[in-house]
Amino acid sequence: MEECPIHIKSVALEAQRRRCSASFQKLVGRQLERLAPRTFFAPTRCVLLRLAYAFAFVSLFAISASATVSITPASGGTNISADRAANASSPAWTSLGAIVITEGNKADFATSNGVTLILKAPAGFEFNTSVIPNITFTAGRDITNATVAVTNPAAMTITLKVGGTGSIDQLTIGNTNAIQIRPTVGAPVATGQIFRPATGGGTAVIAGITTSTNADGSGGSNFGSLSETIGTASKLAFITQPGSASTGAIFGQQPSAKTQDQFSNNSTSGLPANLIVSVALTSGTGPLLGTTNLDIGTAAGKGTIAYTNLEIDVAGTNKQLTASASGLANALSALFAVNGRPTVSSIINQTTLEDTPTSPIPFTIGDAETPANALVLSATSSDSSLVPNTNIVFGGANSNRTVIITPAEMRLERPQLP
Repeated sequence: MEECPIHIKSVALEAQRRRCSASFQKLVGRQLERLAPRTFFAPTRCVLLRLAYAFAFVSLFAISASATVSITPASGGTNISADRAANASSPAWTSLGAIVITEGNKADFATSNGVTLILKAPAGFEFNTSVIPNITFTAGRDITNATVAVTNPAAMTITLKVGGTGSIDQLTIGNTNAIQIRPTVGAPVATGQIFRPATGGGTAVIAGITTSTNADGSGGSNFGSLSETIGTASKLAFITQPGSASTGAIFGQQPSAKTQDQFSNNSTSGLPANLIVSVALTSGTGPLLGTTNLDIGTAAGKGTIAYTNLEIDVAGTNKQLTASASGLANALSALFAVNGRPTVSSIINQTTLEDTPTSPIPFTIGDAETPANALVLSATSSDSSLVPNTNIVFGGANSNRTVIITPAEMRLERPQLP
């Protein structure tokens, strides 16, 4: 077995001279001999070993040259309740896990001094400017200084000094003093990711970080997914108002209600399996008739109830319903009117001669909601062979009306008028 001095040179590396061990030669040589065309080429193990080193180096060099930074995004930012939003009754911050940026190549962080990486919160979220997250890096490598500032609730600024490209660096943001975030409003709920904006994203050159032009950060490198969910059900709300009501009949438009969070997002969060909602007439005269109690719990109405047979038989305006349930704020309906039936004064029995119309018979009409001159009269004979419907003719105006009844020819029976 010959000794094989190996010299491997490249742009970045020159290996030290060494002798090949017999066992290593045998292993590599055996594998490469299987690949060599034996008929035309029988390389020595020394040549094969040189090839093996060269192939390995070229492969490693190609991988190293194409590597970019890897990003571990901040965790803990999904499913943040709207009840924690800045405009909530009790706003609160959510602490995120750390953001970690690790080089895949020694030159991923370009050599620089005082450059910035600006990370932006997606639309609908904001950073806590009162709590500054910490930032760390591995001492003795290329990054020699790093600071973070949150002076704007919409963005976080990281300032770096990178002295060279001789080591693999790692930057960690918020591992002990966490990044804190919250939704800006409770409705509509927001979603997105922390991102580097295409405009105003800082001056640092970092291989592998993709910027985004979208307000939610989509399309860019993800530094932390954020999402807001509707809050806990805290109130009732009418989603269909009572209406088209008349005495003697159920409402033409029956009311329905839902449970909502404090921002009027429909919500079943926190609802028990069973929860009775009672509706009552709280303005105007009544009483309110029909089925007034319905179950809105998750095992019944699932956050929605719809009434079917409510009725008020007392005419009037400014009627209002109130829906109530334990643990939820009440809901007030819009004001509505209940139309009463028009009134018609009584008419005493009338007689007339054969084939002779009656004289105009006076009576009065009225309605609580409709002017008398807008009321339309109609009549139906109980015996159209004695008095055809067309022979009942109304006259007069406003509240004072008349009716003339003409019997059919040659009929002597007594008609019955309603």
